Amino acid sequence: MRGKVWSAVAATALGLAAGMPVTAGAASAQDGLETAQPVEQSVEFVVRRTVLTVPDVPTVGTTFIAGGDLFDSTDTTRVGEAFSQCMVVEVGTEVQPRFTASCSTVFRLSEGDLFLSSLREYSPGRAGFAGADVAVIGGTGEYATAQGDGTATRLDETPVAYRYVLNLSL
Repeated sequence: MRGKVWSAVAATALGLAAGMPVTAGAASAQDGLETAQPVEQSVEFVVRRTVLTVPDVPTVGTTFIAGGDLFDSTDTTRVGEAFSQCMVVEVGTEVQPRFTASCSTVFRLSEGDLFLSSLREYSPGRAGFAGADVAVIGGTGEYATAQGDGTATRLDETPVAYRYVLNLSL
């Protein structure tokens, strides 16, 4: 199957180079190619945070790192690591201001990596964010075609932990 797909890609590229019109359906069942349907699946992980580098007084543009151990849905078996790189994009005017950060997250798993993106709201006096909607924007390995969405929900204050429920299309 992989050889047929690359043949179709090469034929499309050659057609474009030759100035021939190529439509989105150029590689079809009549060419002997099977169209794979995406696989939908829901997965859950628990992240137990081990590092957070946000300063006491964040300002717009401040970057920080958050990371931790990644566990299965039962929170008993370690399955990888989670890392987020965040940038503060909004700061409140309160004496102890709340702030919003735009975060890119990687879940490193044995089968490949999952790439996520989210906006997180941080409040004064809390060592982390309350929860967030998450976009699944890609991956590597078995997750190379991953797309979808999900949620991150706060579980514990000490140690800080989150449950991620991701709806994937692979």
